[in-house]
Amino acid sequence: MRRESIIGQTVADRFRVLSLLGEGGTGQVYLAEHNVLERQFAIKVLRRDMISDQTAVERFRREARAASRMQHRNIVYISDFGQLKDGRLFLVMEYIPGDELCAVIQREERLPPDRAARILVQISEALDYAHDKGVVHRDLKSENIILTTERHRVDVAKILDFGLAKILYGSGNLDTITFKGQIFGTPEYIPPEQIVGDEVDQRADIYALGVLAFEMVTGRTPFTGTLMELLVAHRKLTPPLPSAVCPRAGIPQCFDRLVRKAMQKSPADRYERASDIADLLRAHLLELRQGRERAFDSDLDMISTATREAGSAAAMEVRVPREVDTPSGPTLVTGYDTLAEEVILGPGAGDEAALVERQEVRWQLRRVLQQIARVLRDGDLASEELQAELSRTQRLEEQAAEVENDLALLASRVEEIEAYGRERESQLRYAIIDLGMERGRLEEGEITPPEDPAVIADLAYQIGELEVRLLDVARSRETQLDEVDNQIAAGRRELDNLRANLARQDNILLRHVERQRVAAADVPDVAPAYARLDELKVVLEQ
Repeated sequence: MRRESIIGQTVADRFRVLSLLGEGGTGQVYLAEHNVLERQFAIKVLRRDMISDQTAVERFRREARAASRMQHRNIVYISDFGQLKDGRLFLVMEYIPGDELCAVIQREERLPPDRAARILVQISEALDYAHDKGVVHRDLKSENIILTTERHRVDVAKILDFGLAKILYGSGNLDTITFKGQIFGTPEYIPPEQIVGDEVDQRADIYALGVLAFEMVTGRTPFTGTLMELLVAHRKLTPPLPSAVCPRAGIPQCFDRLVRKAMQKSPADRYERASDIADLLRAHLLELRQGRERAFDSDLDMISTATREAGSAAAMEVRVPREVDTPSGPTLVTGYDTLAEEVILGPGAGDEAALVERQEVRWQLRRVLQQIARVLRDGDLASEELQAELSRTQRLEEQAAEVENDLALLASRVEEIEAYGRERESQLRYAIIDLGMERGRLEEGEITPPEDPAVIADLAYQIGELEVRLLDVARSRETQLDEVDNQIAAGRRELDNLRANLARQDNILLRHVERQRVAAADVPDVAPAYARLDELKVVLEQ
């Protein structure tokens, strides 16, 4: 294997091979740098026995050309392909630095359901895009998904090897699940119809997506065992539900529904489209967010209504707002001092689930503080200082909301720039591939009349010109993205400052609310709000 290494060589006159990234069942993957675009690419060199005759070579060219048209933000695109001087075939792909999803799952044991849902939405959208173009992956698994960071976005999913199955094996049905002694597909993810050689369509990917969803939230695949045990399980056994495997993980029911339907034995009983799964998970995330807000608002509304009525009666006796010194001992919530640092570090710092939970508790505490302050104000029980601090908190929240809205608009602008850039680059790459194929056939004497040096030189010139244009498009896109990134960075710094100020303001508001506790003691129904406040303080002090 070592003597066939291409490290140090220049592939297709443009890609200088730097190092070996890894080896797999289909061949070797190298890191290379384009000598014009100044970008890094991954080159997959296929094993000799994967494609052994001229018919297979032609299929490779045809299907690789079709796969190169796939341009989706969550799919690793094919940039070029061809044949090395020693006869081996190669694919040039986008290079994505990051972690394989399987490594992330192994490192973290399992993913929080909300994080898994956000990643699965991206994978589902990419599958739906490919299926609309008639391309089925047929080997979807956690090893074929890279999680990377793109500018300000974390956990961006990228699917590898899309179209490779068709490139290698063609579009016909397989008589068996093996190809030259190799398992076609991965046993842990393989759908029943692929095992017996029945027709395979997009629903095979949906079956694998169900396996993947199960694996992400439980840390294991639904079925384990030897090869034969796995094949029998996929054909005969009902997969367990994620919530039953990990009953203490808080796995929502939508994951059970997803796995149950996606992993049906008959393709007709599964989801028809991957977008159905994306819609299910989006609805879950939205319902989760709105449900928390509705439940919390309902709780506070009941407190507010009862307290406002009792506060009006109490105000007949307590006409002069007064602040009462609290007993000795700390009343501030510890942990607020670190809020600004955590906001700046973002969700990638430390334990993401714990950080998100802690921030939600702080948000709830802020809401309780404001609700108590409003009730006291409406009941004519709030001091002037408390009313002033309440107004200051509300102004900071309004400013933060404006900045968040601006950041959302900038994020949309980033997507527009990237989508337009991907389309333009795709058109140019496709033209380069066509010219490269024509040049290769001329050089190999496959096209009559025989090779003409002048024609070959002209094709090389055209390819070079298109690559310069491709470089210009890429640089223009990067310049635009850099400008928007600078605006996003400035907006995030402003938002971090506002959040830090809000955290400090919470402590100030808490101080005043605590001083009013005795004054509000004459209003019986305000007690639930203070009890909730005490609960949240205990959580944050842990």
